[in-house]
Amino acid sequence: MPYSKPLRFAGSARREISEMPLPVKTNFGYDLRDVQNGETPAGASPFEGSRASEVMKLTVRHDGDTFRCVYAAKSPKAAYVRYVFQKKSHSGIATPQKDIDAVFARYAQARAAYEAEFGASKSRA
Repeated sequence: MPYSKPLRFAGSARREISEMPLPVKTNFGYDLRDVQNGETPAGASPFEGSRASEVMKLTVRHDGDTFRCVYAAKSPKAAYVRYVFQKKSHSGIATPQKDIDAVFARYAQARAAYEAEFGASKSRA
């Protein structure tokens, strides 16, 4: 089945996902395929501080660790993986501020890439 929209990676997200343990990469891969096909994966939830489900996160637990893949799929012509990381919070279940900052810092980069590839629009890369 052809994908309805291509998957793009912001910053070092492609490298980050390639460094994850195989079971984590596999889970993220299946979920991101759903995103490409216009579906919201069952385990997806809004990322901290995002508006209107603009930025979503996938969470995989493996060997006692938690891994996150943060993506934007609202743009009509592409889905963007913004940031992939192993959660290492020192304050319970909260996502570390440096990871939150990294996600939103890549917003402008992903939006610029979208506009360069598809033209200016009301994208939500």
